[in-house]
Amino acid sequence: MVAGYRGGRGFDIDEEIFFDEDEEELAEQAYDPNVDLERINSPTVRLLDEQNNMIGVFPTREALKRAENAGLVLAIVSTEADPPVLRIFQEGDYQKHLFETEKKKKAQQKKQVTRTKEVKMGLKIHEHDYAVRQKLATKFLRGGYKVKVIVTLRNREQQYKDDAIDLLRRFQNDLGQLASEESKNLADRNIYVVLTPNKANIQREQQDKLREEELKRQQAEVSTEEQPKEQEAEARASTEEISANV
Repeated sequence: MVAGYRGGRGFDIDEEIFFDEDEEELAEQAYDPNVDLERINSPTVRLLDEQNNMIGVFPTREALKRAENAGLVLAIVSTEADPPVLRIFQEGDYQKHLFETEKKKKAQQKKQVTRTKEVKMGLKIHEHDYAVRQKLATKFLRGGYKVKVIVTLRNREQQYKDDAIDLLRRFQNDLGQLASEESKNLADRNIYVVLTPNKANIQREQQDKLREEELKRQQAEVSTEEQPKEQEAEARASTEEISANV
């Protein structure tokens, strides 16, 4: 919980410290997850050299020490591998690597833009808003779109990443058999999972719905056909009753 104050100052009630909001915002903008080794929970890493050749598996601290002693950049290549993969870069090569990676990412996003929809949630989303996003994701999946479900973590919400992952998994489980997981990123500040429509299950669901509608239609037709017969039988019974009384 943060209390604001004029002059760009704030007070963090949990930490009981003042901070400069402008400096914090700048620090967040400059954040580079590729060099944030606090994201690495493994005690060991697989290390690549400057030419992208495998050196071996080392303790994480030793890999960092190697890079620091040589005045080089140690960057994360993959957090999903076991153990995670790091690579040593010259400063200029690292900037080039970032440029090429971003270029490939944008090209891939451009290809997927017409077939991928995004659904975003905050960590403290209300149940009504959650249900709205669940309904929206279901609509997209049934329409044949992939869905990228994102949970955004703002400022100090980063320390509650486990809760964010639980929210993401809950959302995924609530979609049931409509989708399967294509990819995910649970390491960065804004975590996400990309879901692809399970076409076989969606088609089966649509067929079941059509069969149910057809069954209701047939039952309605039978009911309509039987109604005149029932009315005729009632009229005949009434006529016979009158005749008997006469």
